[in-house]
Amino acid sequence: MRTKAKLFLAVASIALLGVSSANSNTSKEGNAETLRRIVTSDTLLSGMIASLLPPNRYSIEAILPPGQCPGHYDIKLSDIEKMKRADLIVSFKGMPFMDKTDPGGRMQLLVDAGDRNWMAPDSYIYGLGVLADGLSKRFPSDQDEIMNQKEKTIREV
Repeated sequence: MRTKAKLFLAVASIALLGVSSANSNTSKEGNAETLRRIVTSDTLLSGMIASLLPPNRYSIEAILPPGQCPGHYDIKLSDIEKMKRADLIVSFKGMPFMDKTDPGGRMQLLVDAGDRNWMAPDSYIYGLGVLADGLSKRFPSDQDEIMNQKEKTIREV
C-alpha cells in the first residue's frame, strides 16, 4: 500500500511540475504579464479595438458593463485600479464616469463620436478609421497589422 501511495505522490509531483513549467513558458510568449493593457470606457470601443489589434500582444478591458447607462454608472475602485495598470486608456469624450478619474500621465485616446451612432454600420466603419489612426500613432510597431485588420473588419461589416 505504501508503494502505491509513494508512486501516486511521485506521479502527481511530476505532473504538477510539468504544468508549472508549461505555464511559465506561456507567460514568456504572451500572457497577461507581457501583454499591453488597454482599458476602454465601454464594450463598443473594446470590441472595435479588439478587432484592430493583434490579440497575442494586447489585453483589452471595458469599464462600463454592457447595457449600463453611462450617466448612472458609479466608478469603482477596481475600475480605477484597471486604469492605473493600463498602457492606454480609450474613451469617448463626455463619458461622465471617466471624467471622475485621472489617467495619471498614462497614454489616453479620447474619441469624439460627433453626432454619430457608432453602432450603425457607416458610423462603425468611420469609427474603425478613427481608432486605427489613433492606435497606429500610439503603437507604431503594429501600424501595418492595425491597418490590415481595419480593412478586414470593414469588409466583414
